[in-house]
Amino acid sequence: KLIRIYPNPAGDHINIDFNSTNKDCQLKVFSSEGTVLITLSTAANKNRIDISELAPGLYFLNVSDSDGHFATYRFSKQ
Repeated sequence: KLIRIYPNPAGDHINIDFNSTNKDCQLKVFSSEGTVLITLSTAANKNRIDISELAPGLYFLNVSDSDGHFATYRFSKQ
């Protein structure tokens, strides 16, 4: 995997580690209904996103880079 998301299930935050040299990336957290809840840009290899305001449930993290690559990951919040 190029990206590691933990803990899963999550509590008040999720950690996102990129296992390779990271380019400028955009991270978006979506609800299971497809609503964008959190958006941030980063170039760091390790990131921590505060999800304490999110209700317990299933969420999706979309990661896209400046080259147009993207991937979607699933995580749950307790």
